[in-house]
Amino acid sequence: MAAQKVTSRSSESAYDPVKPSKVSNDMVDGFSSGFFSPLNSVMGKMVSIGFIKCIAMVSFLVGYRLFDPTYAHPRCLLRLVNETEPAHFAAHRYWRTLEYGDCPDLEGMVLNQFNTAAQFELKAFKFVNLATVVISAYVIVSRFMKKGEKVNPLSLLFCNLTAGHFTMAVIYMYVHFQNDLTWFIGNMQHHSDISRFTDKSNASAVDTLPNGFFACYMFNVAWVIAGFRFLSTKIPLLSEYSNSKFCTSLFMISGFISIVMLKGDHPTFHAVANESMKDAVPFSFEYRAYHHVFVHHVDGDSFGSSYVFDPIFSHAFTFLAYVHSHVFGISSPDSLEHYAVVIVFDILQSFTVMAMLIAMYTWSAKMVKVLNTDSSVIAKSGAVAWCGGSVFFWLFTNGFILKPTYSNDEL
Repeated sequence: MAAQKVTSRSSESAYDPVKPSKVSNDMVDGFSSGFFSPLNSVMGKMVSIGFIKCIAMVSFLVGYRLFDPTYAHPRCLLRLVNETEPAHFAAHRYWRTLEYGDCPDLEGMVLNQFNTAAQFELKAFKFVNLATVVISAYVIVSRFMKKGEKVNPLSLLFCNLTAGHFTMAVIYMYVHFQNDLTWFIGNMQHHSDISRFTDKSNASAVDTLPNGFFACYMFNVAWVIAGFRFLSTKIPLLSEYSNSKFCTSLFMISGFISIVMLKGDHPTFHAVANESMKDAVPFSFEYRAYHHVFVHHVDGDSFGSSYVFDPIFSHAFTFLAYVHSHVFGISSPDSLEHYAVVIVFDILQSFTVMAMLIAMYTWSAKMVKVLNTDSSVIAKSGAVAWCGGSVFFWLFTNGFILKPTYSNDEL
């Protein structure tokens, strides 16, 4: 045994601190090509896609403001919230650290949310969503009509139902986060009282779509679709037991249903929410009403009233506020320093969001694999239970079942 050890240490493959072995060279080459040449790695490509998304959004806002200075003007939006809802502004752990200085035209900025261009953005948003639903429905139906596929389409549908719902929930939370905290764009107006300027509603997609929301939505949806399709080709389980076109179509339809649901629920939230709803069942109407009115409109937290994802976005909120305003001491909402910090932050956040989505679809693909292979009875029973629970959850969280009703007097 001892002789064998000596022979092994004296062989050509032994480690020589003076002359690196082929193995160590390969390790260095692999590390340098994967880390120092990011475009050659999956992680690098995802960071690059996130960077392009950030630059596109900033370029759009800065470019648009060259022609229309009041378009989602961050200083005006902060001033609007502070002057009309000062208690809310003071409780917001990010906005209160900022100095908004001069606003070119506060009334003009508010009314700008309802002009011809804003109405065009609202109509474009509605058209894109309707067109997306039609195309998505076609993709799903076509998949059901296709014969001889390895994966049963019913298993694709039911196993991915929860992931599809959560995908658009996360996207809308992410867009909401960007509107309020990252880019400071039109949806911030929802946190203000605009009654002294107009009798129109400041709620999104009612009388208008806030300036900048449509572009923010489109950039993020395009990023999610591109990132998900790219990663689906790189992860064996997803490439074999998932279908990026089918799943994309599923979450786009789920998103449309959520928009319709939220448009009807939002005014009801503000009308009926009360403190007794604090301990409501997660994902229920009462839970979402309480967290929207008594959390989001108090300190700015709870971007989607989601029991699962609110804590994640809340930590991101705290981290951004701390780094931006306390570590770097940035007080201007439209300075180069501000954009440098939020661009880096958004790239990291986009990477985190994509990782969460991929984790959900990987789990869904595991369920699909169980149902489409010779798995054990226990495994198949678990997958069937997951599908059944997903159907119930989807119906419940979208308000199709167990949703409370309120009289006109209560509203």
